Amino acid sequence: MSFVHADCTINCAVRTLELDKLARTLPAPLRDRVAFLCIDTDPARGGSARLRAFAEGLLGPGTPLRFLDSDEASTAALASALRYPPGALPEPPPTILVFDRTGRMAMTYGSDPVDEARLLQDLTLLETFDAIRVAGTASAAAGFAATVEEVQSVREHLRRTLASLTPRRIEGAGPALQGGPNGLRAAIGADQALERPVDLAVALNGLPRDDGRLDLVESRAPLESLPGLARAGGASEPSEVLLHGIAGFSIRYFGALKDRTRPLWYPAWPPSGDGAGRLPALVEIQVVFAPGDPRRWTPLVIALGNRR
Repeated sequence: MSFVHADCTINCAVRTLELDKLARTLPAPLRDRVAFLCIDTDPARGGSARLRAFAEGLLGPGTPLRFLDSDEASTAALASALRYPPGALPEPPPTILVFDRTGRMAMTYGSDPVDEARLLQDLTLLETFDAIRVAGTASAAAGFAATVEEVQSVREHLRRTLASLTPRRIEGAGPALQGGPNGLRAAIGADQALERPVDLAVALNGLPRDDGRLDLVESRAPLESLPGLARAGGASEPSEVLLHGIAGFSIRYFGALKDRTRPLWYPAWPPSGDGAGRLPALVEIQVVFAPGDPRRWTPLVIALGNRR
């Protein structure tokens, strides 16, 4: 649920466009289960016809969003429930609410801008959890909660790790990051709290298993050289399994090879000698789980910036 009125300002219109885009691109099972409601917050000047004209003018006639008008009493009750200043109306609250299938509020978000990746992830998790709750037992629900926590902790770990990349190699030889579609190796800044801080080389790879699946493995070692993509789990590099038994793993890189050039997505970084002195602006990590695996992973996009 989000909030609009027929004279939406820029923020309100952008929010509605972002939700329309998300609703149109939901996976098929979710698309049939999730309803997007946009509630009018200007009943004095609103009405169904005016709201419909706004929606069709902004989104076109085929939008999956549903627009509902309101009355003075319900708008006042809404502002009170959200602790939204009545004097700010009719400008809609910059809030998105998510309800489960029983009508209970499950999540609330600030919405400028809409965090589409998080909202998609949470809708997927909510749908899965509801299915377990309807069909199953407390132990099943507890097991599902554990898988959610496992995946989320890995995502946060990867965010922190890639945020620690050094802007350049300490010994000045070669790029600070070398990546391919199935793994990357990067230089991580030294922990200055240590008595003898050293930069580290960290490698992230999918390690094949005997059952045909992969383990997502991270290896760390003192940084001496970055000759290319490391094979995780080597004798000289202690490794840690971040995720067991995944079905697939891929990485891609977004950046510009030179100043004032157009950034693009690349399957490897650096894609040529031109970009050897730069980090990509974004790294996207995708993990695929096998059918029946309760774990879920939306594409993880991590901003590195252009640190040279």
